[in-house]
Amino acid sequence: MSGMGDFMKNPEMMKGMMDMLQNNPGMMEQMMNMGKSPSNNLEDTEYNYDDKVTITGLITKGDTYNNKSGVIRKYNTETSRYDIFISELDKSISIKESNFVRDLVSKDDSDQDLSCEKNINTENTEKCCKAGKCSI
Repeated sequence: MSGMGDFMKNPEMMKGMMDMLQNNPGMMEQMMNMGKSPSNNLEDTEYNYDDKVTITGLITKGDTYNNKSGVIRKYNTETSRYDIFISELDKSISIKESNFVRDLVSKDDSDQDLSCEKNINTENTEKCCKAGKCSI
């Protein structure tokens, strides 16, 4: 067979493909979504795509990931976890909200670090300090 056209002309192969799709709804959904940009499911959270965060409080693999900077990519509503991309490791991990803190950066000067010691009244102060972002 030389291509998709030949595949479509073969009734046995088409029947096999249809049986496979009917018995695996997840595969059908994946095929239907091919070429579409994936939903990041962040609409119902307080975070946005590419928000900068620092990972903290992980026990398993903590030595590898704690205190690493990353960016939020998406939220998985089924597991209540966020996918965080860590560029330093060229890797994404899926973690709970309790295991990261949003990096506070000035909107006027993205190089200026507004760490928790400058924002004492933020609710993230304790998490921020645990992540080694301040010296309080």
